Amino acid sequence: MSKLITDTEMAGIITQAIADFSQAPWADSHLSADLAYQAFLEDLGRVIAQHFGGRFKRVGVPDGIEALDHTVSFGWDRRVP
Repeated sequence: MSKLITDTEMAGIITQAIADFSQAPWADSHLSADLAYQAFLEDLGRVIAQHFGGRFKRVGVPDGIEALDHTVSFGWDRRVP
């Protein structure tokens, strides 16, 4: 059996996962929630680079020094405006 979801519903799922990743399905994964979230961000970074330009580099984790949460690093390429 399949389920159809709209593009808007997909955006909502991603938004909700980013807003509270501890409640996302990967909280029950064999990975820790933080490692699963990093893998999720890596996948999103690759999709963004593929469709909008840039080169995905890495996912940065909060270091407690700066007021940054997880970050995704990209390199420039000819497709970036």
